[in-house]
Amino acid sequence: MGERYTDETAADDLHSRLVAAITARLDAARAATPGSWIVQPYAYGPPEDGWGPPIPEVYAPSGAVVSHQPHEGGGISHEPDAAHIALHDPTDAILRYERDLKVLERHAPQPLTPFEGMEPLCTACPGPWRACQEIRDLFDAYPEVERVVRGDT
Repeated sequence: MGERYTDETAADDLHSRLVAAITARLDAARAATPGSWIVQPYAYGPPEDGWGPPIPEVYAPSGAVVSHQPHEGGGISHEPDAAHIALHDPTDAILRYERDLKVLERHAPQPLTPFEGMEPLCTACPGPWRACQEIRDLFDAYPEVERVVRGDT
């Protein structure tokens, strides 16, 4: 078990961890083939000739294949998986991650607290930073940070 965060843990560190997690996902989305992606069946040949049913592939608008067939070193053999991937294309992900970073800008821990040892307050909400619903929602959305908060790492 890794480090465990307690009430005395600096909120600034947790805020930094959330920013880092979101930024890592944002960088990956920006490096990916731009969307919006679509799912299109790929058939090796007619099923009546023994080729089997078409297999879904995910394409970008440019025509670039985002997922190749298994014989080409990739592939998605499950239609719901292909649909999920297409719905989470980089264009949408970038917007989501940029929005989450804006939430963190608005809901940052205040640098000064009224009393020594007191949990930092949220800059946008009345109350402790870690009790802020916006921050709690972000912990849920980025489990790699939330696991550290729980002490599961």
